[in-house]
Amino acid sequence: MQRPYRLSCHCGDIAIEVDEELRGLVDCNCSTCRRSGFLHWKVDAAKVKLLTEKRRLSSYIWRGLSEGH
Repeated sequence: MQRPYRLSCHCGDIAIEVDEELRGLVDCNCSTCRRSGFLHWKVDAAKVKLLTEKRRLSSYIWRGLSEGH
């Protein structure tokens, strides 16, 4: 892969480009990341460009649970 990197969310509806060196990856040990082999990459927000319409964004709530439930 060459910079800028094109990435998306799990379902592919939201796409971004990241123009940053691929370094500082973090290997999470939670059950989901460990099972799926996910690595975390924290970058400055200025290095991220949204490619999808902003109005398509929404809040992601893990397991569909919301505050107060």
